[in-house]
Amino acid sequence: MPTTTVIGRDAELDAIRDLLDRAVSGPVGLVVEGEAGIGKSVLLEAAVEQAAGRGFRVLGSRAAEAEASWSLLAVGDLLDDVPEQAIDPLPEPQRNALDVVMRRAEPDGRSVEQATVGAALRGVLTRLASEGPLLLVLDDVHWVDEASAAVLGYVLRRLGDDPVAVVTTRRLPEPARLDLPGVLPEDAVVRLRLGPVSMGALRSILESRLPTRLTRSTLSRVHDASQGNPLFALEIVRVLEEVGVPPFGEPLPVPGDVQELIRRRVADLPERTRVLLLRAALAFGPTSPVPPSALGERSLDCLVDAERAGVVRLDGQVLRFAHPFHAAAVLATAHPDLIQEVRRQLAAEAVGPEERARHLGRAVDVPDLDVARTIEVGAEAALTRGAPLDGALLLERACRLTPAEAPRLAVRRGLRAAEYYEHVGEHASAEAMLDHLIARELTGDEAAEALRLRAEVCMADDDLAGAEDALAEALALNPAAHRCALSLMAITAQRRDFERAQRLSRDLLERLDPSTDGPLVAEVLAYSAMTDFRAGDGLDWARIERALELEDRDAVPVGSDPPCVIAAYFAFYAHRYDEARQRLIEIRDDVALRGFEDGYIQHWLGRLETACGNLGAAIAHIDEGIAITALTGNSALRDQLVADRAFVDVLHGDLDTAQERLQHEGPVGGLAANTEIRVALAAGLSGGDPEMAWEACRARVEEAERDGLTEPHQDDWVPDAIELMIARGLGDRAGAIIEAWEERGRALGYPWALALGARCRAVLHAAEGDDATAIAAAEEALEHHRSSGQPFHRARTLLVLGASLRRVRRRADARRALEEALAEFERMGCRRWTERAREELARIGGRSASTGGLSRSERRVVELAAGGASNKEIAATLSVSVHTIESHLSHAFVKLGVTRRGQLAGRLADEAQQID
Repeated sequence: MPTTTVIGRDAELDAIRDLLDRAVSGPVGLVVEGEAGIGKSVLLEAAVEQAAGRGFRVLGSRAAEAEASWSLLAVGDLLDDVPEQAIDPLPEPQRNALDVVMRRAEPDGRSVEQATVGAALRGVLTRLASEGPLLLVLDDVHWVDEASAAVLGYVLRRLGDDPVAVVTTRRLPEPARLDLPGVLPEDAVVRLRLGPVSMGALRSILESRLPTRLTRSTLSRVHDASQGNPLFALEIVRVLEEVGVPPFGEPLPVPGDVQELIRRRVADLPERTRVLLLRAALAFGPTSPVPPSALGERSLDCLVDAERAGVVRLDGQVLRFAHPFHAAAVLATAHPDLIQEVRRQLAAEAVGPEERARHLGRAVDVPDLDVARTIEVGAEAALTRGAPLDGALLLERACRLTPAEAPRLAVRRGLRAAEYYEHVGEHASAEAMLDHLIARELTGDEAAEALRLRAEVCMADDDLAGAEDALAEALALNPAAHRCALSLMAITAQRRDFERAQRLSRDLLERLDPSTDGPLVAEVLAYSAMTDFRAGDGLDWARIERALELEDRDAVPVGSDPPCVIAAYFAFYAHRYDEARQRLIEIRDDVALRGFEDGYIQHWLGRLETACGNLGAAIAHIDEGIAITALTGNSALRDQLVADRAFVDVLHGDLDTAQERLQHEGPVGGLAANTEIRVALAAGLSGGDPEMAWEACRARVEEAERDGLTEPHQDDWVPDAIELMIARGLGDRAGAIIEAWEERGRALGYPWALALGARCRAVLHAAEGDDATAIAAAEEALEHHRSSGQPFHRARTLLVLGASLRRVRRRADARRALEEALAEFERMGCRRWTERAREELARIGGRSASTGGLSRSERRVVELAAGGASNKEIAATLSVSVHTIESHLSHAFVKLGVTRRGQLAGRLADEAQQID
């Protein structure tokens, strides 16, 4: 049976789980209420699946309006799936009554008594409940026939302690013919009123049902128009698929089956009422409450007809449209001239500049310098309050209403509109705005800026070649277009043309003056430091610090990563993970306050938590990043995040899930190519397909052999490729790459790279049968791991060490290494690596080294203390508090029968000798 996907209803799903938990102790009920299309039936299907999965027998009935007069139809539906052996033991009159209810027999001339049916149904349910818990589902109880409602009420009151759960759904505002709180104990019934789903949940629902992918702004409009009702939203998007998305400011189309009815209702209203409704719709939108005083004197008297027609609701002194569809119908039935007149009135009455600009922009069609200036002022107000899309819309309108005699003013407004469109992911709007501008006669500066913005759109779509072409053309038009040069520097570095990128950065720094171009100099300094890092020159923190001093943190980052972000990257690459996390979270929160959502930050937070072994936190960040890219339309970043998620799947041991994710959500490539290689290699080393892993990395391995290695962070797939090569019998080639890798690690001072290089040497020596040398290499790797902060890689090194120790019969040492590796793999949830560690432990045989009842954590602390480490040093090594170390030692002293630290080494030696 396919699994029902319920989106945006976590609390409701929890209520269902709780209901099923409580049902084993006696009858319980759940009432799910909401308007048509809000998701009641989907939730009911999820309840059925949950119950079936937990061993409940499920009996169900779905009522319909056309069948509400059919007596006992709902009872008959419930009995459809009841086995004969539950009915056969009933007294004959009851069996006969159920045969009639189930349409298996005709009445014998007498009417079927509801009491007989009730007694029979009670007997059946009691018998079934004695065999296991039951779930009764009653969909649309507002249409349940009255006879069934009476019988069910009778039965439910008499269930005693039977393990029965009952779930009903009701469409509001229809009255329920069977109300559970009236037939079950009050404390046994939970009532859920389904409200609108969130915009994020609505996005997921639409994507699961329709092929269309909406931009964030269009999704927001659909969410507002449907008031968060999934069914209405689906209908709206289906219409949009046919007719296209209306321009911003125009109402979305109402689905045809609802539209005609609402239009007729509105058209039949008096003219003054329609004008008042139009004013309300234009001034307040379809969902906001409207104070009648805003519509003029005696407006309430004119709105009585609208309330009677169901178009509006009057709640005290507040007017509300009954549904956004009604407001859309008011706009659709009004004459365009009347709409413009009302908008002009609202603009004249508006208090704030943004509201005035919004109405004026829709009321005026002819270019007018004063009107355009007023709209631009409103755009600035929108940008100030953190609404970049609203600001872009108003800037575009100001551009198009700027008269021909002010061309430079029009272009400036249009370029800013395109820039903000690009920032919020409205790439089609940005392209359209740029096409409009490029068709004009532009100055060199203007043309260069338009091309730079076009390059930004190309980069978001992972079209680096297109972006590079646009920027090259821009610089040919205007060599002094410094931002274009900065963007070109970023692209050439991404394409690994480091020499050209470094030349561009040097040229820029020579031309810029820090005293006047400080923020731009900061970006160039930061990105040149990143470029040099990628080229293999290491981490230049001095340059980053200088960039941070010059940075303007209040400016919207344009053209490349701002210095604060690159500083976070550097902290990550330096394995200063706490600092990197703090910087990234501060940037994320700061960007959010300015109205932007940054999936790149989620990508980096995901990478950071993956490196720290916090895979649950990593998944949360990555999934949030994927959700953001669905709103912003950044396909390049989406590919990267999908690959990130697949990599975590592999670490968890879910190889099939990772493969399905890449196939379903791909194609993955471009900037995500490195991560895709990491996924294939990690899968190949975790019990997956080694041939597939080798094919994924073979070309890059050959490239590394031919051209050498530059920056180990960019080639972080290499150590896994080396281990795969060793497993394939390519030890000679692997040894040469190990030497190159370790040379780069030493040159750059990277302990983590030296740790992985030493581990690769250990694997190679072990494969050659030289376990003694392998042990030395693995122990060397562990020394480097002390400062690298990568628990997954450290655990893998312990696994390699433990295996070699076992082969040379150092069983106690092997057990300690393997138990520590096992504990770490278990903590991170790395299932397949956990299994490998257990297999190695099983090969040792004998009893556990944890005599004296020491836990793994206590044993690790005791070993370090016995080696002479202080409590503070042990805490730093194990990344825990000093208090935790003191607690572990206190318990260990009692278990081992010692009273001072100096006795620990001898006690451990005695245990090891006993085991050997």
